[in-house]
Amino acid sequence: MTDGTGKTKDHTYDQIRNLNIVAGNGIEAHSGLRIPTLEEVLDICKSYQMHAFVEIEEYHHDADLEVLLQLIDRHGMLETCSLICFNADTLRKVREIHRRVQLGYLTSQPPSDSDLDLIQQVKPAFLDYDYRAIKPEDVRRLLSKGIDVSIWTVNSWEDAEPFIESGVTYITTDTNLMES
Repeated sequence: MTDGTGKTKDHTYDQIRNLNIVAGNGIEAHSGLRIPTLEEVLDICKSYQMHAFVEIEEYHHDADLEVLLQLIDRHGMLETCSLICFNADTLRKVREIHRRVQLGYLTSQPPSDSDLDLIQQVKPAFLDYDYRAIKPEDVRRLLSKGIDVSIWTVNSWEDAEPFIESGVTYITTDTNLMES
């Protein structure tokens, strides 16, 4: 989404702050956008009483996870923040550090027993699927087991509607589904 390339962890703070956001839904109406810091995002979420979803991707050291949780706590967002990640071991590490913060396991694979086992290990937690890997009946089955289910990245009402009807907990989208 920016005029830069490469992995975030391989750039300095100043390099990242100097990138321009050049892609995204409706970007043509917003020139001069820069990547906000996590602190700025958390402050905005708090001021508008929004839930923040923070994806953990690559990081340098396990201690970075502790720093992340301390930062979220300093902003008073531990109760209204979810940490999401594709790596189950990272979620387990976060759970060892903090017992309350909500976790979400991202996956592009269909639901499996190992997903259910992971959620039991790291709860409070939810499953976060690529919507193309899960069916509405899977959502209903997981919800009946007391497991919240999120789907990503759904950009049309046509794709979202069956999941909404199934009771999906969260939907990640790049668009305003009500306008599609």
